[in-house]
Amino acid sequence: MRLACALVVTVVFALNGCSMAKLSQQQAAPLAYKAFGGDTLFYWVESPGNPISTVLASAALSSEVPLVQGLTRIVRSASSQPVRVSVSGTDSAFTANVIGAALGSITNELPGLQLAFIGNTGQEASVRHAVEAKRGKFVFVEQP
Repeated sequence: MRLACALVVTVVFALNGCSMAKLSQQQAAPLAYKAFGGDTLFYWVESPGNPISTVLASAALSSEVPLVQGLTRIVRSASSQPVRVSVSGTDSAFTANVIGAALGSITNELPGLQLAFIGNTGQEASVRHAVEAKRGKFVFVEQP
């Protein structure tokens, strides 16, 4: 059992790149502007902080989680009007999971949605799929 726990912790640290620098809101804001210009909402996703907590929080994401509810409120109106939102956070994988949970909780198509994901290329495809499945427009901006 101890070996299994040690292996899980090792894998979690390896997958999350514990040595990677985290993106700050101040770094992400100009990237959001780059995606759509000044006419965009900026949604920041703060991850729990350490890799283990982030993995556990990602597994527990649902439409009841405040981060998911906030983004859901923003994008829901894209079923009938244009909505431009840039989404980024301290952990790219966690941010992608929040986007997926928010869009997954909406049953309608969102043809007015233009969503820019500021993150790592490893999550680009999953976020693109979630946005385009709702008939939204996807823009990817790689974080530095």
